[in-house]
Amino acid sequence: VFGAGMDINCGSYTQKYTESAVQSGAAKLETVQASIYRATLVQMRLGMFDDSTPWSKYGASDVCTPSALQLALDASRQGVVLLKNNKNTLPLDN
Repeated sequence: VFGAGMDINCGSYTQKYTESAVQSGAAKLETVQASIYRATLVQMRLGMFDDSTPWSKYGASDVCTPSALQLALDASRQGVVLLKNNKNTLPLDN
């Protein structure tokens, strides 16, 4: 996943599998380190290591509201892109 440009994961996938992927040679340590560096740099720029951030006062009850969920659904629907797989360029099963 790091080689594909994914620097963060909201679940536990990277925590579970990164070490074994590096040990088996499926992922290069340098690629993982570069990904961690980029993710940490973004977190620093957002102030996530500061004592207080603009969003520290918000919890799940503030952001998981019906209106926020509807906004997220609308945004995801607007962002959907359909791709033609001419000549089987994309690595998809038909």
